[in-house]
Amino acid sequence: MSTSTINTRIDKEVKDKATEVLDKLGLSMSQAITIYLKQIIYTNGIPFDLHVPTDETQSALEEALYIEKHPDKYQGYSKVAELMEDLESWE
Repeated sequence: MSTSTINTRIDKEVKDKATEVLDKLGLSMSQAITIYLKQIIYTNGIPFDLHVPTDETQSALEEALYIEKHPDKYQGYSKVAELMEDLESWE
């Protein structure tokens, strides 16, 4: 089997987060890309659905990213019981 090189530029944060997941799965980036490309061949297309997010979905994604970057501005819970107690107090 001969090999070929693919050079691509990717956002560092995307690459770092993907690498963390792949490490947990025991896969290298090269192995993951190979799996992805083989799935393109097997499915004769992109191996997952691609959708343009609705305005509501886009807004929710932006809010989630904002919360992730500013966790100090939001109440957190370490136990489900604490969350449920807080929710019940809103009634």
